[in-house]
Amino acid sequence: MTRFDSKEKGLSLINAGHYGLEHFFVPYMKGLISRHFPEIELIEEEIHFPGKNNINARGDAEMKVTAKGKTVEIEKGSRYQDLVPYFQEQEEYPLLLAKVGSRIYELHKKVPDEDFTVEWITIRDRIGMQSYQRSAVFMLLKAFFHHCKEVPGFNVNIDYTLGGGFLRLYIRRY
Repeated sequence: MTRFDSKEKGLSLINAGHYGLEHFFVPYMKGLISRHFPEIELIEEEIHFPGKNNINARGDAEMKVTAKGKTVEIEKGSRYQDLVPYFQEQEEYPLLLAKVGSRIYELHKKVPDEDFTVEWITIRDRIGMQSYQRSAVFMLLKAFFHHCKEVPGFNVNIDYTLGGGFLRLYIRRY
């Protein structure tokens, strides 16, 4: 079956384009689900930066991090996500990944234990878009299988497209 057959087969089709996705996807889906299923109580978690207080918490920074000429002092053991509130204003789009030297890190990873320069990757970068798309798929699959595991015949298939598209997500009850 191809993506062109989806409409005739009665399949729902989602063209999925991580971090930044939930900032608009979750509220939208909450509203959509609430309109169609008002009997379901939906709770939306507040967006926050979990590590924000790790930077200069005691005022005794042990190392320096620089990006685009801006330097902040942080404690050893911090994570890249702890840096986001201090560097986000430098970028137009949400920070998705960190590049240090030639290595790329997800934001939950710990930073090096020495002074370093970081280059932020956003959705405008190819690798940032790929990471964003992968995370979106994982979030959708987790939600579908969590909420639909009791639905008889429920199944989700992912079909990667050829060419410029990302993927097609087929949702079907057999």
